[in-house]
Amino acid sequence: MEKTEKQRWREHTASRIQKFLLLRKNCVRLKMKKQDSEDIVRTLLVETDSYDESLSQTGDVSSDLKNQLQHLRIMIAAAKEQYDHRLIGVTSIQRDETEMNTDRRLTAQIQSESIIETRRGAYINKIKDTIATLEDHLKIIRSARIGDELQNICSVLDVQIPNVNREQARDLHYMET
Repeated sequence: MEKTEKQRWREHTASRIQKFLLLRKNCVRLKMKKQDSEDIVRTLLVETDSYDESLSQTGDVSSDLKNQLQHLRIMIAAAKEQYDHRLIGVTSIQRDETEMNTDRRLTAQIQSESIIETRRGAYINKIKDTIATLEDHLKIIRSARIGDELQNICSVLDVQIPNVNREQARDLHYMET
């Protein structure tokens, strides 16, 4: 019975470890996506800065290019904000799942320890009952032996007491005479 529980515990633990590894893998993938997005944002920022420099150097800036640049900046800011919100959401979900898994593992461990402690107590009580039963049997055996020994002593005394009475009667008879 303990083997099946150990096996279930191992399977349960293996399942949890596998889920944890999947979560970690997802986290790594998200970090890589974040890095890629940040690289894109940096590239876009560098490009916008270079556009700014080239526009300022030429001195001949058209309103059309200014509008495009402003539009790009707005798009970059919106994309960055959207990415930040997604990252916060994914991180929050991952943290919640990790906490739930940790809580489940802790609860399972506490339950396992409780079961083990209960079984240990039951086993100790069983051993104590067995010892008490064996002690009772030993007392019964000892009292039976003592009874047998007393019977032997009584039978020996029964054989010898009549002889003692005869000898005492003789001794009394000799003393009187």
